[in-house]
Amino acid sequence: MEVGASYRNDLEIQFFGLRRSGNHGVIAWIAQQYAEPIVFLNDVDPFKDPFTTFALGKIPNAVPERRLAPEATEELRTAHKNLLLISYEDLKLHELEGNALLPERAQWLGESRQVRRVLLLRGFYNWFASRIRLIEKRSEPGTDLTKRARSMVRMWIAYAREFAGETAYLGEGVERVSFTQWVKDDAYNTALLERLGIPVTNLPRAIVPTTGGGSSFGNTAFSNEEDVKSLFERWKHLLAPEYAGVRDVLKERHAEIDAYNQKIFGVEIPF
Repeated sequence: MEVGASYRNDLEIQFFGLRRSGNHGVIAWIAQQYAEPIVFLNDVDPFKDPFTTFALGKIPNAVPERRLAPEATEELRTAHKNLLLISYEDLKLHELEGNALLPERAQWLGESRQVRRVLLLRGFYNWFASRIRLIEKRSEPGTDLTKRARSMVRMWIAYAREFAGETAYLGEGVERVSFTQWVKDDAYNTALLERLGIPVTNLPRAIVPTTGGGSSFGNTAFSNEEDVKSLFERWKHLLAPEYAGVRDVLKERHAEIDAYNQKIFGVEIPF
């Protein structure tokens, strides 16, 4: 969106992704392109004021780093920003149909010279293993993983359909980002920044922020070949005998899962 010279935000990015998709790694990388800290509002509540509903999400070169008092919130809200990045996690995309994500955006955000939407998707099996591992770390012993797994499969398929263009809940002109290509391909990332209108100043992807606990498998960096390789072997976690029930859940919709995984990432079922 282009508006007149009177704008508060030079660039506004609304960022959509499922948890454990590499959201904060990509966002931290975007922030590193700027000489001054960006404003990053993490995991905000949809349809509500991002400045009052964000979760703490510390990433390098971004503010706020802590909860703000009301007067500090208003000061940040009204300040000029080179980049205002608002992150939505696990948003039920169909809820956007016929509804404005930011019904009072002029009051909440002010005018933005450009508004872009970014949709991030990670290949199913490594994403799914990371989600299962996160549940194990955060839940009480005895949590029914099979029940949670069915919900997770439905979410990923909904995001894959949006990524593939079969639905359009996010509207037109969405910038779709494959986590696989983002990790592996510098040329892909340079082109992504150019399409978003962000100068390329710091291309390497070397940081996994601790936001959300960092990686489900304990890493906070992927700065060498072994780190990168491990990102694409998370699925092996599911081979243990105790995950037989979870694998059975995947079999229920394996044809649908694998069709999108192959179409978007060129990856077949690994087990």
